[in-house]
Amino acid sequence: MKPEAILAIVLATLVGCGSDGGGQTYSAASFVKAANAEDAGLELGEPLPFPRQGTLEVRVLRFTGTGAAPTTPGAAPPPDVHGSGTASVFSDDAAATGEYERCRAGGLICLRAANVALEFSGDVAPADLDRLSAALEALAAAG
Repeated sequence: MKPEAILAIVLATLVGCGSDGGGQTYSAASFVKAANAEDAGLELGEPLPFPRQGTLEVRVLRFTGTGAAPTTPGAAPPPDVHGSGTASVFSDDAAATGEYERCRAGGLICLRAANVALEFSGDVAPADLDRLSAALEALAAAG
């Protein structure tokens, strides 16, 4: 499946995820913990400078796991095939929604859960997006 088609499916699935957050407010760490409880497979990385007013926290996100197993015994493992992105934490859902809309206009893979906006470049594996999508849907349903 083409990356554009995967992106369209993910965006269509997640447009409403966490739209009101059910009153939930996350930090980057608490979001990753909650998402991983739903098998998102995320790892919280280093903090980044705050690029916009109203941002409380920006952290690197990585999908966990390693690349495919080597096909030849004794061969070096292939490079990690999982992508990375950022989690921007805002004081409220409205600010996160604004960041989500800005991100979508930039052509990135953009998701939102309550007060957290997620941005990924196009190099994310489809299986990772599927896993994250399912986790965000579960968080929204539980919200």
